[in-house]
Amino acid sequence: ADLKLQPGLATKWEYLDDNKRLRFTLRQGVKFHNGEPFNAEAVKFTFERLLGAEGAKGPQKSNYDSIGEVKVVDEYTVDFILKQPDPVLLTKLAGYGAMIVPPKYIQEKGEENFNTHPVGTGPFKFESYQPKVNVTLARNDDYWGGKPKLDKVVYRF
Repeated sequence: ADLKLQPGLATKWEYLDDNKRLRFTLRQGVKFHNGEPFNAEAVKFTFERLLGAEGAKGPQKSNYDSIGEVKVVDEYTVDFILKQPDPVLLTKLAGYGAMIVPPKYIQEKGEENFNTHPVGTGPFKFESYQPKVNVTLARNDDYWGGKPKLDKVVYRF
């Protein structure tokens, strides 16, 4: 292994403008678990949320302080305009704190509902949570990376 970041929801990225702009080309045909499309607007919404009041509630906001603005170039291209070059930003963006969220779902259902009934783009989708007992995830048959081999995953506490 060469330990380089591998494409996922972003299929390509490049630094532009003396490393002050980071452009991502997004994977097409991806849907959130609720059927909402994954696209540049979802990325913009996610980072406006993360850099705003909602993000300030958690520990992740400071990881993205170098981001000044997120601009939609087209449906599957997004630019991160940086306040200053950030040599570790790509690594931070690959982490769980930068999980892209479904805008319509959050706007319609609210933050509290999203926190207890999360929606993502991964191979398994949230099914149920029993406090201090377990969390159950069901296979996402529409996963962009291919149908998972397991029907469900149960994490027991």
